[in-house]
Amino acid sequence: MNRQATIKYVVVTQGHYDHFGGAQLLADRYGARVLMRPADRDLIARTAPADAPARDLDILDGQRLTRPCWT
Repeated sequence: MNRQATIKYVVVTQGHYDHFGGAQLLADRYGARVLMRPADRDLIARTAPADAPARDLDILDGQRLTRPCWT
């Protein structure tokens, strides 16, 4: 079976490289939106890695993320 990947959202849970590494690649390749807490974006900005995800959608602690069908 041949399926084309569709990635709509990437949820970054922490501002450490092992959590955000690859997020920008997925955004560029698949048009995915990157969700992250503003405090974690600030943490990433302090070190300014070349592959840091661009600012996109902010999420808040405790915010519920829902989707009708998770695959």
